[in-house]
Amino acid sequence: MNKPSRGEIAVVIPCYCCADTIERAVQSVRNQTLLPKQIIMIDDGSSDHGATRQAMLRVQEKLTHIIDIELILFEKNRGVASARNAGWDNANYDFIAFLDADDTWHPEKLKIQYNWMLKNPEIAICGHFCDWYGNQGGCINTDVERIESTLITKNGMLMKNPFSTPTVMLRRSCSLRFENGKQYAEDYFLWLCAIYSDFKVARLNMKLASLYKPPYGSAGLSADLSKMEQGVLECFEKLYQLNKISYPTYIAVVSFSKLKYLKRVITVFARGLFCSRARV
Repeated sequence: MNKPSRGEIAVVIPCYCCADTIERAVQSVRNQTLLPKQIIMIDDGSSDHGATRQAMLRVQEKLTHIIDIELILFEKNRGVASARNAGWDNANYDFIAFLDADDTWHPEKLKIQYNWMLKNPEIAICGHFCDWYGNQGGCINTDVERIESTLITKNGMLMKNPFSTPTVMLRRSCSLRFENGKQYAEDYFLWLCAIYSDFKVARLNMKLASLYKPPYGSAGLSADLSKMEQGVLECFEKLYQLNKISYPTYIAVVSFSKLKYLKRVITVFARGLFCSRARV
């Protein structure tokens, strides 16, 4: 039997109270048509009496003969930024792909993204679109020459976070890191710092990951809309303090972000109202 092909990729998965989902996430890595050479799972001080660690150990035992699986165990919760940084720092290969413990990838994700990154060495960070609740399609275009992509501009990045972290692949050599201790919009701040440090950022215009909760107004960190918005505003404030953006630009993006926040609040309220009426 031929061994599956492998890329110079380390997959980083932060884990926090995810005993019910981590196996599904890692299985989606195992199902890749191009396997990574390393998976790093980081238990971020889970408070579930060892359930997450036991699930991580089961996954490691099940798949360690196929993929090198490394576990990093935090005794105290440090936050997802610190967990991802720990995985990044312990990676042994040229590319880092991030996956969250409650999400999954399309089987062609690593093959497509890795080959595209090899063909575009000027790109430091690459993301893509995603589906919701495991609703991924079947066959997709894997011809790198025909894949549509968008080069993200500074203004475009200011207006909107272009992709979710579980869609991102980046070069391990990138000198930046997530801001340790930042709980909200820590990924967005890294993308902003990268593009304003003249790293090139791109998005593949295809859906290669599946998220199992809405981007806001649901479980996890995204549940607290006000704190999420505060995290985004802090990103803009730090950019301004670092002299990356002008004061008029700072005021403009803060105002635009607050309008988007109001729209999200209304959307979540309307969703809750609809669900309440549906139960009557």
